[in-house]
Amino acid sequence: MAHANIIWWKFMRYARFIFGLLYVLAGLAKTVPSIEDVPQTLRTAAINNAGTLLEPISRWLADHGGAMTAVVGVALFASGVSYLFDRLVMAAAIGQLAMIACFIAILARTTPEIVAIDLPFAIVAILLIRDKLQKRRAPATRPKVTRDDDIRQRTPASTPQNR
Repeated sequence: MAHANIIWWKFMRYARFIFGLLYVLAGLAKTVPSIEDVPQTLRTAAINNAGTLLEPISRWLADHGGAMTAVVGVALFASGVSYLFDRLVMAAAIGQLAMIACFIAILARTTPEIVAIDLPFAIVAILLIRDKLQKRRAPATRPKVTRDDDIRQRTPASTPQNR
């Protein structure tokens, strides 16, 4: 059982590092239009979501494409840094799940492959949340101190120095 826990811990550490690095790179890539033109993608999504429940939000996002590029880029970069340095991972993972859900809802008609691309990121976020919750709920590993083990209850040993 302990061996399986060690393997799981190593897997989660590597997954957190790899996906943290991918998030940092994705956040930086948002600033380079030749890699991904976010405003154009949002305009296309607004056209494809016309006549649906998502039309108002899609149109608003398309109208504010530059600001959305900055917001998404910073969020991805910050999540990546959080994953890399193992700080605020729960908050980053929950935020990433919300962002992925929004990406899929808004962009699924425009780029259906978004589901396959974002699914591994969502799975890792869920596993990180699960891992962090399990570590919080784990009982303390301190051994119980019995009356016989309590140092204050012990009598001095009879050694040549104590005689």
